[in-house]
Amino acid sequence: MNQGGKIGRVRVQPAILKYFSEVPGEEIWIDDLVNSTPFDEKQIQSAITRLIANGYDVRTVMRGRSWSYHGLRKPTKTANPERTVLAAVPSIPEIAKAPRTMYEEVGITSDGTIVVQSENGVLYKLGAIV
Repeated sequence: MNQGGKIGRVRVQPAILKYFSEVPGEEIWIDDLVNSTPFDEKQIQSAITRLIANGYDVRTVMRGRSWSYHGLRKPTKTANPERTVLAAVPSIPEIAKAPRTMYEEVGITSDGTIVVQSENGVLYKLGAIV
């Protein structure tokens, strides 16, 4: 139960992770976490952001308000067993060396999707990543 005020150097992430692991896969609301832990909303939201960044499979159901926990992602190496190390992203020089294909814009569909054609004649629909 949140009593308000500061609680010293208690680590938020382990407490949130413990709560999540007790109900894997279920939707957990911020109000439940605030009422079940001594942390406020901002501390909880920040801890969940760090858990996701550290590779825990915490899925956002409603941004900033509810999440579901599905375990720890498989690490690529285990230098620190408490922290997941994600696969390395290729460097810019490695990406620059990759073979390139030329695409030509063919048109735009009625729903606004851009259609392009590759050098070998294959048509593709382009969509936003985010």
